[in-house]
Amino acid sequence: MLAAIFTLSAAPAAMTWLNANPELQTKLQQQLSAIPGYDEAAEAYKHANTPVEELRKMAELPTAWEGKWHAVDKNYARFEHWFADNLGMRSLMIRTKNELDYQLFG
Repeated sequence: MLAAIFTLSAAPAAMTWLNANPELQTKLQQQLSAIPGYDEAAEAYKHANTPVEELRKMAELPTAWEGKWHAVDKNYARFEHWFADNLGMRSLMIRTKNELDYQLFG
C-alpha cells in the first residue's frame, strides 16, 4: 500500500523531469512503442486529453540564485511556482478536478 502511494506521488515529479529532457523522452517513446497496443493507447490519450488553455503567464524556471546564500525561502518559492505550473499530468489533474466539482456540486 505504501509503495503504491509513493509511486502515485512520485509520478508527476518524474513526468516533469522527463518533459524537461527531450532526448530522454524520445528514447523512452521509442522503447515504449515496442509494447503491443502502446501506440494506439498513446494516440487515444492524446486526443482525449487536450492541454488546458492557460489565460496567464506560466512561471519560468529560475536559473540563478537571488539574494544572499541563506535566502532559501525566496528561491524555493520561485522554484515551487515553476514546478506547480509544469507538473506532469497537470492538464489531466485539472480536468479531473473540474469534472468532480461539476458532478458533485453541479
